[in-house]
Amino acid sequence: MIEFTDIIVFKLSDQPGADGEIISPTSLLTFPPTVPVTDYFMHDKVIGKADLKRHGDAVVANITISKTTVRPVMAARRHGKPLYPCIAGRIKKREGVVIKELAIESIGLCPGANTDPSIGPLVFVS
Repeated sequence: MIEFTDIIVFKLSDQPGADGEIISPTSLLTFPPTVPVTDYFMHDKVIGKADLKRHGDAVVANITISKTTVRPVMAARRHGKPLYPCIAGRIKKREGVVIKELAIESIGLCPGANTDPSIGPLVFVS
């Protein structure tokens, strides 16, 4: 099992993201206390879980990768591909480019950078 603690997986900002959308600190953000962690965004490849909490303008996760899926995660690391946490969910309310309500449903571990450059890769500690 691999665990990562206090990982920032999402930040709210009044500035437009890479896609031009704004999810401000006043937007309603909903999520269950625990969401699945998937290999990229393949919902049939659940590799662990993330316990989520809101901390100011960020969503922070404690991510646990299950024992049976450690190999693919470590394989990605060995091939020099950093893994980035990326949220998956659905927009529940929008006004133009401003997302007023967003539901987080899972976290994908992605081999490419998050669209928010302030979200860094997972750091593996040996």
